Amino acid sequence: MNALVKQLCDKKQMRLWALILGILFLPYAWVLAADNITVGNDTFFSDGSSAVINDIRVVIDGAPDQQESCAAMAKRLIRLHPGDPINEGTIRTTIEALKLSHRFSAIHVDSISESEGETLTFTLTPYRIIKDIRIQGKYPLFERDILNQMTLYPGDPYTRADLSAQTGAIIERYKREGYIGTQVSVKALRDHGDENTVILVDIDKGPHYVLGTLTFEGNRNVSPNALKWRMRVWRAALVPGIGRFSEYRLKKDLDSLLKYYRRKGFADADLSYRIDDPDNSHQVNVTVQIQEGRRYTVVFEGNRRFWNLTLKKDVVIFTDGNRSNIGVRKSVQNMKDRYREAGFLDARIKAEATDVPGNQADIHRLRFVIQEGPKTVVDAVTIAGNQTLSETEIRKQLLTRPPTIFHDGAFVPETLEEDIYAVTTLYMKQGFQERTVDPDVKFSEDNTGAAVSLKINEGPQTKVRSIAINGLTVLPETAARKVLVHKIGDPFGKAALDAEKEAIASLVSEKGYPHATVNASVNYSEDRTQADIAHDIDPGPLVSLGEIFVSGNLRTTEKVIRRELDVQPQSPLSLRSLHDGQRRLRDLDIFHGVSYRTFGLKEKEETVNL
Repeated sequence: MNALVKQLCDKKQMRLWALILGILFLPYAWVLAADNITVGNDTFFSDGSSAVINDIRVVIDGAPDQQESCAAMAKRLIRLHPGDPINEGTIRTTIEALKLSHRFSAIHVDSISESEGETLTFTLTPYRIIKDIRIQGKYPLFERDILNQMTLYPGDPYTRADLSAQTGAIIERYKREGYIGTQVSVKALRDHGDENTVILVDIDKGPHYVLGTLTFEGNRNVSPNALKWRMRVWRAALVPGIGRFSEYRLKKDLDSLLKYYRRKGFADADLSYRIDDPDNSHQVNVTVQIQEGRRYTVVFEGNRRFWNLTLKKDVVIFTDGNRSNIGVRKSVQNMKDRYREAGFLDARIKAEATDVPGNQADIHRLRFVIQEGPKTVVDAVTIAGNQTLSETEIRKQLLTRPPTIFHDGAFVPETLEEDIYAVTTLYMKQGFQERTVDPDVKFSEDNTGAAVSLKINEGPQTKVRSIAINGLTVLPETAARKVLVHKIGDPFGKAALDAEKEAIASLVSEKGYPHATVNASVNYSEDRTQADIAHDIDPGPLVSLGEIFVSGNLRTTEKVIRRELDVQPQSPLSLRSLHDGQRRLRDLDIFHGVSYRTFGLKEKEETVNL
């Protein structure tokens, strides 16, 4: 204690103490940390210089059987070494690695100043791991239903905060099933055989609601019996003592009834419900309030190109309703789109409505008056300006064409736009970097015919003259050339160049150089008919896979996991191998989840732990 007082009284150390407090309580700085992270008397210097580490000690505040394994893991994760300077960045990186390991619930860092330097002490409290989750009183739900409501799973670290957050979702799930006042108790019990935790979920469902009377109001055109048989809550009530009333299911039933009404033509139908306060017998009386509205009938006039049944598919009021007349407007637009795709560019469609009083329901007769106008057919497609690519090759890209046995020849402006894009792409793949494709359309006087012409300016065709690969020292150049898209004499394409960059970078990365970068450059000849490609490679530092730590495997031996992971420490780091190993572990179909983290990759360390 005296040594600490003396240290704090030193003017230099006072500056250090103030700076570490400022760093510790920066907004958001430690939001993602473990449950409890503290730093004691620190060694930061406000002038930018830093102390030097003399020694590093690890203290495990846990059970005896945790001491050796946790200490060994922590020492591998702490990237500091005697002789290293101490600064904000190194402390942050070290704490982040310890935190991301999901092994320690509390991390405390302290330092003691000595003549040789600073002695850092990391005091770490291991998490208790959830060994099992046992559920009592779950009927009529399955255990999987309960686990799906929880955020905990065997193998997860145990924290009290996680424990208290489990009850609400479980209670809400039983409420959906119709249970009243469900009580859920979630306790954590320490397993006698080790330091792990067993979560005990005890559910007292309590009584459930039952349906009393089911009454309908406002249903003039559908009988109550017809409505009842379409409601699950009513059918469940037919089983005495078993059928449970659920407001959640009642809402689903009303959704089903609304669809039923719309199919019968009541596009303006609206349904709601009222539940009376239940009595002592837990019976609930339900009143379903129905506003049927008018019954729609649909007729089409003026349609010669499409049958009524075809156009009726575009009418959405019988599925989506017609609130604020949106259904009618959407139906009109759907029919216009259908006509336009068939070549009727000037089709006009108007919806007219008339009310017809009826004995039971007022009929809302909806007339879609259609003026189809002329159908525009492609008379001819002419292509001019193409010198390198044949007309046959270009026409294969076109959907705009005169009528044939299998094509009606309708002219659609949107289709022509897609054709222009297809022809442009074809020229790009052939090395024409400066090509242009200009369409021109001339309509006949009555708009029944369209003459389409494409004027093409090819520009120079650029071909690959040479491909250089520079800076490749980690694998044979022949291996890199095998992944090239371009070959000497091939047409040059920018998309192919980007693909080559990615392929070479991936190839180099798999040799243990995950930070490799590839810069591709192109030099054109004066007439832009020749291109010299150069791939300049910077492999970056060689990175090796360090230690592999496995957590959460309470029932599966680590030997099985390492076998399926199939990566070895001290081997060159391959991110693809890590992804493949993760996939193999998931394919075993015995784990709730498989994820991995790398420590040191972002910091470009020479060794990355997994």
